[in-house]
Amino acid sequence: IIEMESLKKPRVALLFDRPYVDAHPCFREMAVQFALHGWKVDLLMETAATHPLPQFDSAMVRILPFQKSRAGLVKVLSHLVLRNRYTLVVATPQWPLYWAIKAHRWRQFPVVCLSDEVYLHEEARTPTQKKWKLREMRAHQSATMTVTLSERRMDMVARENRLLGDHPYVVIPNAPSGMARREVNCYYRERFSVPDGHGILLHSGTLAWRLAGQLANVAADWSAPWAVVFQGRFAGAHGQHVPGRCVHYEENVFPAQRMREVTSSADIGLALYDRSNALEQRNGETPGKLGLYLSCALPVICGNVDSLRWVSEEKCGEWVENVSEIPAAAERIKANYELYSKNAARVFNERFEYSSRFEAFLCKLQDVIEAPFAAGSKAGRVSEATSK
Repeated sequence: IIEMESLKKPRVALLFDRPYVDAHPCFREMAVQFALHGWKVDLLMETAATHPLPQFDSAMVRILPFQKSRAGLVKVLSHLVLRNRYTLVVATPQWPLYWAIKAHRWRQFPVVCLSDEVYLHEEARTPTQKKWKLREMRAHQSATMTVTLSERRMDMVARENRLLGDHPYVVIPNAPSGMARREVNCYYRERFSVPDGHGILLHSGTLAWRLAGQLANVAADWSAPWAVVFQGRFAGAHGQHVPGRCVHYEENVFPAQRMREVTSSADIGLALYDRSNALEQRNGETPGKLGLYLSCALPVICGNVDSLRWVSEEKCGEWVENVSEIPAAAERIKANYELYSKNAARVFNERFEYSSRFEAFLCKLQDVIEAPFAAGSKAGRVSEATSK
């Protein structure tokens, strides 16, 4: 059992094979919050030329880049087993979680699974994919607890990895820290010379999602007074798409520290997914862009996965079936913009803001670690509602 409170400066290893750490709050905010709570943070992350390295204001965070190779594995295991004494390791599936559990056998640190992606048994077709799915399942079963992005995602991964019903977990949405605020900013309007009478619809992310790609193709023919901006989060995110009269592509990649400032210069955020695609159906419920928009008090237009219908019910946005409905939805929001914006801020503060959920995670983690036979203790589950 690890007595975290007896250590002056506990140390955590965040082991992520995700080069896009700076683009998703579920990764970046975890490093920030651990540091704010007095932990030394080693961010072991895979890197790629297209994605900028995250930058942190705190000297408590250091970045240890690696590649998934034999040499990279030796480097990772060296840090986990030989060079440092970690109080805790947080790892994403599949590769990091598997090797974190392997390292646990030498150092006996607790391992938390940050379940950001769900890998399905039915989608593992090659022998290598099947091998790694089996490894993920066994490793997750050995994890001390899980951080998940939503209750529904936890239910799914619990079924897939055959977790015990009393496996401890917390829900921390994929969203920034800090109360919602709209910053005064005209970046996109000035950058693309958008007329004052035109509203700005923002899609922050890639065009890999079906409805986003469709929107890029049809928005150029709109007669409605709306401009669409696609904000890239890594180099080359928009491929060869050509801008048009009402469609603009921002290729400048901004660090996470500037994203709320820049996002505030739009009027409405877009989170567009296609429920007919299994991958989009899964990922559409917990997109980082949704938390980003709401944190800036931007109303949202979501489509068309059923898990996002709640935005219409909360009156913080509109849910649409297809991209042809977006102009009309934008006009409905514009007609009562102050109400939609106020509700967007309220929903973010109540349901998305990261730091309050992180506090619940630390409390739950302490309980789980101190419980006898921590890995199998009946620590129960912490839902999003109880972590408020």
